[in-house]
Amino acid sequence: MTDASTEVWATALIKWAEDIESLRQREAELAAIHTEYSSLQSKHAELQQQLLPYRQQIQTLLQRRVEQTSNASSTHHSRPSSSVENNGMDVATSSRLSEAEVGLDKAKEEYHKVRQEANNEQLRGQVASSHSSSASAVALGTVSQFIFMSMMQCLPSYKEEYVNELRTQVCCLREEVETLKHDAKSRSTENQELRKQLAAVQENLQKAKESNKMLSSTMNNLHSIARGTSHNENDSPTPKKAMPSHGLLNMGAGEHSTNSRTCPTQTSTSMDGDSQSSSSPLKRVKSKSSEISTLDTARKNREHDDTTLVNENLNPQLYPTVIPPTRRSALSSFLNITINVDISSKKNCFSRDLLASTLGGSIQPLIVRLSDSQTALARSLNISGYLCPGMELNPWCPSAPGQHGYLFVGLGREKETFIVPEVLNIFGGSKNTLMKKCDYMYLGFYKVTRVDPLSVKEWDEIPEGIKMTYAKVTQEKTEKQRTAPQVLSAYKTGDISVPCVRLECIGFNTELYNALLVANSPNCDVAQAKRIRCPDNGPDEIGRQKRRSSRR
Repeated sequence: MTDASTEVWATALIKWAEDIESLRQREAELAAIHTEYSSLQSKHAELQQQLLPYRQQIQTLLQRRVEQTSNASSTHHSRPSSSVENNGMDVATSSRLSEAEVGLDKAKEEYHKVRQEANNEQLRGQVASSHSSSASAVALGTVSQFIFMSMMQCLPSYKEEYVNELRTQVCCLREEVETLKHDAKSRSTENQELRKQLAAVQENLQKAKESNKMLSSTMNNLHSIARGTSHNENDSPTPKKAMPSHGLLNMGAGEHSTNSRTCPTQTSTSMDGDSQSSSSPLKRVKSKSSEISTLDTARKNREHDDTTLVNENLNPQLYPTVIPPTRRSALSSFLNITINVDISSKKNCFSRDLLASTLGGSIQPLIVRLSDSQTALARSLNISGYLCPGMELNPWCPSAPGQHGYLFVGLGREKETFIVPEVLNIFGGSKNTLMKKCDYMYLGFYKVTRVDPLSVKEWDEIPEGIKMTYAKVTQEKTEKQRTAPQVLSAYKTGDISVPCVRLECIGFNTELYNALLVANSPNCDVAQAKRIRCPDNGPDEIGRQKRRSSRR
């Protein structure tokens, strides 16, 4: 709005305010006139009241005069003296009557004057009010007309400004629409590329599944052939010389250790017996060249991309103690990792001293935290801690690399551990009956998460020996005021419950495993194991390094 229009608006508002003020003044004057008129009316009523006795006196005097006149005419001749007296009284009465009539006339005149003045004032008030109302109406009409004219004058400028704003908004919206269209096109292109990648990944996964199935069927066929040939050799009288078969035996040993339910040492003993009993029949396996070539092809396909493959089915028989269905269903949602390296129980067997010297930490606790004792190898592999559970207290612990399971961890100071999930390497321990010590198998790195404690029903399904051992450990850590049998009965009644954490295998650290193999070899001392950096070429390169070090 311009300055001229603002000034016009101000002038109109001032006029309107003045007219309203004058109207209010006229209304106040009219109210005063009405008040004065009402006071005059009250005075008139008072005068009327005052005139009433005079009127009554006049009427009585008139009546007396009439009576006296009639009496005077009748007794004029008989009483002359009394007539003189009556004449004197009539003169006085007439004078008083005349005075009363004069006062009455004056009151009437004054009343008429007051009434006329009141009527005049009422007319003036009506005229003033009509004039003020007409003036206010005229002022309002003038103001409204002025406002209308000013609005009509300002309308083109407003219209132009509004149209410009609308045009700007339309341009911005068009630009946004174009941007959204461009984004939609780019997103559609990205979606198409992602769909292609997903299709390729699905195809590769299907190929991997088929390769895995082919490898499993081939292994089963070879095992059946080996069993048949061993029976035939036992029937023949002449023994035959055993041939070296490290590739096939290593694969069989790896498969055997993955599916075994026994401890690592027992598995290695059974594998040695199997290799000795089946060394001679392997000569006849040479005749099955097509099956062996198929096996080699499958191995190459499996080793091409990664050191781990995925099994979709979770076999409950792989665990040392049967896990309850509810816990097993929770594990079935995870992918079971199959390790594609040589993880035979004979090799994958490390002591706590070796783990402490190679990675750091103490040899006693289940949860090992590496702080000041972290070795260079642990720092290079970003390992800040690891777990070393034993089977005697953790029957649901995985017994082979890549499996999932549970640990009974959370007594005493370990109560608050793993509420926030952690990723740690795990070494599963089992007793070596020959050496009377506990060896540990590297199982992989796991996501460790605290879950609900065991129910009474789940506790009842655990073997009695494990329950008694766990009750003793609980009594030593948290329930020192009770005896071990009392703790056992408390577990049975549900007064206390066994804490539990879930182990989800998410991978296998091949570099760590190879470094432990080198450190565990007879030709490698502890200092050399701490400085070792495992290459990516696997155990073959490690063997070449060992041979070079032995030559020196």
